[in-house]
Amino acid sequence: MRYGSFVPHRDILLGFGFYLCLGATLAVYWPGLSGSFLLDDFPNIGALGDYRYFDTGDRLIAFVLSGSALPICRPLSLLSFLLNDFAWPSDPESFLYTNILIHLLNGCLVFWFIYLLTQKIGRLTRVQSLFVSLLAATVWLLHPLNVSTVLYVVQRMTELSSLFMLTALVCYLQGRHRLSRTPAAGYVLMSAGMAIGLGLGALSKETAATLPLYVLALEHTILRSGPGNAGKRPALPWNVAFVYLPLGAVLGWHLLRFDSYSRAYELRPFEIGERLLTEPRILIDYLVNIVVPKRAGTGLFHDDFALSSSLLDPVATLLAVVFLAAALIAAVRFRHQWPSAAFAALWFLGGHAFEAGILPLELYFEHRNYLPMLGPVFGLAVFFVWLGTTRLRPLGTAAGALFVLLTAAAAWQNTSLWGNPALLGDVWAAEHPGSPRAQQFSAHQWSIRGQTEKARERVARLLELKPRATSAHLIRVQLNCLLEEPVRRSDIERLRKHLARGDRDTAIPETIQKILNIKRGGGCPGLGYDDIETMITTLLGNDNFGRGRLRRNLFIVQGELATARRNFDTAVRSLHAAFDIESELSTALLLVNVLASGGLYEEALAVLEDPGIEASGILYPKLPSREKTIKELKDRIRNAIKYNQIQSEND
Repeated sequence: MRYGSFVPHRDILLGFGFYLCLGATLAVYWPGLSGSFLLDDFPNIGALGDYRYFDTGDRLIAFVLSGSALPICRPLSLLSFLLNDFAWPSDPESFLYTNILIHLLNGCLVFWFIYLLTQKIGRLTRVQSLFVSLLAATVWLLHPLNVSTVLYVVQRMTELSSLFMLTALVCYLQGRHRLSRTPAAGYVLMSAGMAIGLGLGALSKETAATLPLYVLALEHTILRSGPGNAGKRPALPWNVAFVYLPLGAVLGWHLLRFDSYSRAYELRPFEIGERLLTEPRILIDYLVNIVVPKRAGTGLFHDDFALSSSLLDPVATLLAVVFLAAALIAAVRFRHQWPSAAFAALWFLGGHAFEAGILPLELYFEHRNYLPMLGPVFGLAVFFVWLGTTRLRPLGTAAGALFVLLTAAAAWQNTSLWGNPALLGDVWAAEHPGSPRAQQFSAHQWSIRGQTEKARERVARLLELKPRATSAHLIRVQLNCLLEEPVRRSDIERLRKHLARGDRDTAIPETIQKILNIKRGGGCPGLGYDDIETMITTLLGNDNFGRGRLRRNLFIVQGELATARRNFDTAVRSLHAAFDIESELSTALLLVNVLASGGLYEEALAVLEDPGIEASGILYPKLPSREKTIKELKDRIRNAIKYNQIQSEND
């Protein structure tokens, strides 16, 4: 595909192709607008319901700083949700539509970024660069792996973070191009871009911390190997300020937080070593799904992905580690000879560097590929265009067109599924038969639609998969509560015996909390508060639940149960026990509320002034709105103490 000199009509055709790409993406995602809120949408966006209306700046600030993702709380992402609604519950369609528009905007930035980048590859003509950019942007926009980012409302956080990083990278390439002619303008543009990417990107989601790694991938591959590029590199002081220092700060932060990460692993069904061994296999799985786009097997539930306990268990672990290590070494070794391939590899690996590392995150999420997948997609686009410059031109053209069509077809199937909440859970459960979460999600979806038998089938499947899983037995009781069917005494006794010896399960406190909430709402016939208390005390006596945050969470639920029963002495003891395990602000506030409700104001004030809270930056972030909230709470309690003293003196 040796294109001749510049011909205007080709620009027109390519421009038409780009708009066709945007229109096709909108058409492919349109069926997804009938989707619903899912899982993490509720605790994140549901905070809208805590404020109801935003008549003051304080309420607005409190909401945008209410995020649970510490330490930054992603305020810009939360602010963006106010574009769609000011209340909760809400209609998901508006939120989903905004997500799709952001995805389209990101696609425009991808096209621009790739075009600027391919200009640095000496072997490509201008028209070839446009073809690579159009093909890469089209595949990226339509790729089915991105559906779980775009149609999962809360993942707007990922989209926005990527938006600012792509903006930063476009500014970086534009500024770098100006360095040889107008250095001052070039550095201003590059610096502004990095400030946007690192600043606004981090306020959207912490993945913006990977921006310096993307810049390094650019600098050490295509920008170093292209003709004339070597003389236009940024000066060392600029690199130190905008690349190495931010990267060092992120690495230092993770090292300082290592102890807290270790404690957080107590709430995961895997150890840190198992995570580090398993992630290479997951990265290979991501790559396969990028190169071979498909609908089947995608979605939110991948807890059926087998853990690696050693390099040889399973043996695929060693193969994955060897492959990724070889890819990294080859990318560094041959970055001058094959800069595009090296860039594709380093971009992908750099994009996953943090989330595939020591962080105590879930093992597998498709949305982590949203920006990292751009590396392999770029490599594929360059390969298809390169084929067009050889005698295999018809093959290259056909292969590129077929890949786009397959990608679009798989994405349309995926968005159609996401747009059908009634079918979504059942398909995911069928495609992930080994996933307890998929079975539980499907059971819940069937139960809220009144399909009792289908819901019970999923719970039975869950018990078959995990006969010793404590949560599986609790979910059966939860299902009875949801369906408003009586919980039999025989089931409660059987459950109690299982809880006494069941496996450690980090989902237990949340499941009991859901049962308690249903009971407080008048549900769960046949199940009494005493039965829920027995569940908790039985679990606390189980050695598998005898340590760390999991035990703390059980004490918290016990405290909330006692509060619901107006048994303040028990509530205080339980919450004190939770607070002693970990001095977390949320636990402290629960304890303060219980103490204040019982008129124990001095004890409540003592909890708020506990030095363990004040000293903990991650548990008590130094954000102005939170400090103001705590100060106001302390002032109200002090005023209550003074009022009681005055009353006592008057009496």
